[in-house]
Amino acid sequence: MLEGLLKHVPCQGPCSALQLNRFFSDTQKHKGKPQKGQVIGQCHINAEAFHTEMPDGTHVFHGMGKVWADKIMASLSDIEQQLYRLKGSEHVYYITREDLFPTDTLWQKSMYYMLSQAIGVPYLSYLWLRLTSDDLWVFCLRRKKEEDNFTDWEREFIYTFGLVAYGARESWYIPGLRKLTDRQQLALYMYAKKLSAKQAALEMNIEVTTYNYYLQEARLRLQEDTNKSFDGIVDTLFNSHRLSDPAE
Repeated sequence: MLEGLLKHVPCQGPCSALQLNRFFSDTQKHKGKPQKGQVIGQCHINAEAFHTEMPDGTHVFHGMGKVWADKIMASLSDIEQQLYRLKGSEHVYYITREDLFPTDTLWQKSMYYMLSQAIGVPYLSYLWLRLTSDDLWVFCLRRKKEEDNFTDWEREFIYTFGLVAYGARESWYIPGLRKLTDRQQLALYMYAKKLSAKQAALEMNIEVTTYNYYLQEARLRLQEDTNKSFDGIVDTLFNSHRLSDPAE
């Protein structure tokens, strides 16, 4: 997903995607003790200034990247704290460094100012997706000083990209949906909404016979490895409480 975003909004600086169970600032008690949110997955692009990837797939952080990694893995982040305070409850939100630190004084007091200066990436943008109450994704786009700052069009595109990704969040969790084409998924969704074949075809702007074909292909692919009924599979895919909108 990060690669797809960068195709439309190119950045030469190190860009990251972080998966968190919740914001670091959103502490919760476990067995009577407060627990911070944690990073449970991450990937980086253009990150030579941050780390070296080892043959076994692990990452060795060095230089200023080690400062960044130590802060993130220790659940400490000035930027994350600002994000949480401003719009932590939003399902989808996009913000720039200028929005997070609106004055030079605030920005220069942040530990990220030193990192930004050291690796030459003054232009920063952040998109987050709160997919469920315990699954938060933060996409960090960074541009080098020789690049232009993010334009209004690019900012709008990043936010719209987030809305589309959030709307399709079921496919992030359910391997079964990945077997289907986009049209098959849409036909399946129409079926889950209990629309008639005629209504579904009208919604999809196709013939009823074409809708029935997509639905039958989806049925065959989803049932090829299970004895579960088709309606049971659909109910699991689209009516699971796991994928309900996260509580604000």
